[in-house]
Amino acid sequence: MPKTPETKNYVRSLARFLRRSIPARGHVRVRRVNLGKHYGDSVPGMIWLNARASVSSQCDTLVHEWAHQLVPVRRVEHTREFWIAQGKVYQQFLEWLAAYRIDDPREEE
Repeated sequence: MPKTPETKNYVRSLARFLRRSIPARGHVRVRRVNLGKHYGDSVPGMIWLNARASVSSQCDTLVHEWAHQLVPVRRVEHTREFWIAQGKVYQQFLEWLAAYRIDDPREEE
């Protein structure tokens, strides 16, 4: 089992995993910045995540924005093609999450 990354490195670890397992067209940079009330945004080749959001929200937003990177044309609306891409990215996210699973101490009781 891979070593569990520290909390601040979860987003970086997930981004690396997505780059290897479901590559987008070209290199995609992921930046954590203050976006106010927004969770994230993207343009081709760049994803911004709200650094003030929880780590779980940042990971969820990264999955969503990564799916936008897989759709050939950047569209604001979420088309059928986008949702298919989101499903593929989410499947990879679940594999990454399983690799870093932390046992729940309540299960041992």
